[in-house]
Amino acid sequence: MQLAAKRRRRWDPGNVAIGIAAASALGFLYGPIITLMVFSFNDNPITKLPLTGWTLQWYYKALTNPDLLAALWNSVIVAAAAVVICLAIGIPTAFALDRFDFRGKTIFRRLVILPITLPGIITGVSILAFFSMMEVRLSLWTVIVGHGTALTAIVVTNVFARLQRFDRRI
Repeated sequence: MQLAAKRRRRWDPGNVAIGIAAASALGFLYGPIITLMVFSFNDNPITKLPLTGWTLQWYYKALTNPDLLAALWNSVIVAAAAVVICLAIGIPTAFALDRFDFRGKTIFRRLVILPITLPGIITGVSILAFFSMMEVRLSLWTVIVGHGTALTAIVVTNVFARLQRFDRRI
């Protein structure tokens, strides 16, 4: 009896419509990416159809471009340093919010959530304005500090949420 009910639900027009909608959404999101991937192997310098041949020359040029490699290395440095800042500040902050009651705790929690609720461009422009107002020369370090402070809110909220559900006896 249950097997027959499952078969009927599988071919339900509502399920088919949801499947078509999901496939269309995924196609809309991933179609351009797949198209770019296919064209990245085209040996023609102009992106056009039909594809004239297959090559890896564009990947070779990208991986031997010193400016691109420097930018990639800077991204790795910023990411690693921002993670260290986020974890060093975010985990103790989340523990403090979870374990201690202090005056202004509610306001502090709302201030911590503020970078998440604001669009990233607003946070970035605000940090840029702050550094400019303080007459700090922009460099890789300011990018690291900006990413670290903006993303600390994510660590605090996630760790705090987990600590709320955590068994205190452990």
